[in-house]
Amino acid sequence: MALSTTDLISRCKARFKDTGQVIYTDADWLEYLNDAYQEVNSMSTGWPWLHDRVEIDAIPGNNLGFALNGVEGYRVTSVYNKTQGYALTPLEGTGQYRNDYPSPEASPGSPVSYRMQASVVELYPYPDAADTFIFDYDVTPADLTDGGVAPVWPDRFVRAILPDLAMARAYSDDGNAEWAQSHREAAQSAILDMQHAYLSGTNTEHYPRLQDDWYD
Repeated sequence: MALSTTDLISRCKARFKDTGQVIYTDADWLEYLNDAYQEVNSMSTGWPWLHDRVEIDAIPGNNLGFALNGVEGYRVTSVYNKTQGYALTPLEGTGQYRNDYPSPEASPGSPVSYRMQASVVELYPYPDAADTFIFDYDVTPADLTDGGVAPVWPDRFVRAILPDLAMARAYSDDGNAEWAQSHREAAQSAILDMQHAYLSGTNTEHYPRLQDDWYD
């Protein structure tokens, strides 16, 4: 059964041995868990849970935009016209789209460009057909909440990483550097296992290495 954030807090409280007469509350443990959670999420842009995809059908004559409700910090990385089979080009800055498309609603066509406007992705020119578009985007996982948002990692890595990494932070604040280091090392070992599972081997593209032998 998957561990909830409440389970993780209980696990940390049960395993933590207070050495400085400091008692951490549930709110404190939630903060430590979130710090640990986002620390690992930020270690690589290759984690599969940092990427997602959505397909949206255009409405002719209207600019196609989408916003992801409940998703924090997402960034579109590519837009593809699935119906016609081509990729769109990102627009850089507000000046370019204003120069290239001063009145996009007056001259609809097959979109060739896209840009992010606040939290909405816009296509230019406005679509003139009900084509299907594929949006690839990067996301920042939301912070954990007690009884609500749970980690998006596979459960075996949640168990092996988050409690130890959270306790490493707690022991560091408690002044126990030795135990902090011990828990961090345990977490790091599990992080390496997760990196091997998702960022290497068959999960990573490999390219031949070119070697300059001009002087050989």
